[in-house]
Amino acid sequence: MRSGGQLSLEFLLLLAAVFAVVAVLLPTVQRVHSDALLALDRENAAVFAGRLQHAVDEARFLADGSIASVEAQPFGKWTVRAEGENFFVALENGAGGEKTLGVLLPNSVDFPKIVFSGRKVFVVEKKAGLVYLYTAS
Repeated sequence: MRSGGQLSLEFLLLLAAVFAVVAVLLPTVQRVHSDALLALDRENAAVFAGRLQHAVDEARFLADGSIASVEAQPFGKWTVRAEGENFFVALENGAGGEKTLGVLLPNSVDFPKIVFSGRKVFVVEKKAGLVYLYTAS
């Protein structure tokens, strides 16, 4: 029969072993989690850029006053900018790296560089025969 003190000591040794294993595995789990979120965010950005490209393309053929909105909901921080007919979405990962995705718009769009995290609504509007892109939120 074991005494209460011996059982307590065995329990503490077992608990220390569990904490040691968790401490060793935690950085790997965090890295995998970060990589998975970046992969999901990359796909999210590709879908957003494709929808925006489609909305701008569609607006060219619609009547003046037509409006379409495209919503972006990044997991991390995004930087979006337009240069002529090119629209870029840059994603930042936790390690300081950056992945940039770009799409070719059917016409030139004037849009400033903005950095955001969280929900943002982009509006495509046709006025006086021109297609405009701006943010609503």
